Amino acid sequence: MNKLTIIAATVLFISTPVYAQNSLNGAWRATEMVVTGGNEAGIYTDVQSVIIFSETHFSMFTNLGDRPDSLSSAGQLNAEQLLNSFQSFNANAGMYNVSGGRLIRQLEYSKSPLDIGSIVESTYQRMGDTLIITTQNSDGVINRIIYTRAD
Repeated sequence: MNKLTIIAATVLFISTPVYAQNSLNGAWRATEMVVTGGNEAGIYTDVQSVIIFSETHFSMFTNLGDRPDSLSSAGQLNAEQLLNSFQSFNANAGMYNVSGGRLIRQLEYSKSPLDIGSIVESTYQRMGDTLIITTQNSDGVINRIIYTRAD
């Protein structure tokens, strides 16, 4: 009986760091995005994106391009500039789960109403304070985003 307790405690002790290592919990800031295929293929190092994971939920915000940063200039923008500033970001949130190296996100909230309820399947790798999420869209374009721990 004592040997069984010692073995169980040893297994628990050894497996705890593995669980902590693979946990996505926390805030992650993008440092690089690599796009393969499509019209915007390339390596982007000026990415403005954050993704936050709790045990079961996630939230993501990405600024995709130039936008006015000053609220005082908002009254001076024409309709096209306002539309461009709105189109320059993407945001969504919802529930997620992981299975092996797969990250499956169910969008419950999204800037785009068409995305609500959709499922986004990606692969992920967690290496210490680095998280890499790779997603392929229906057109075959692959986005690989490299995040570093922000918290």
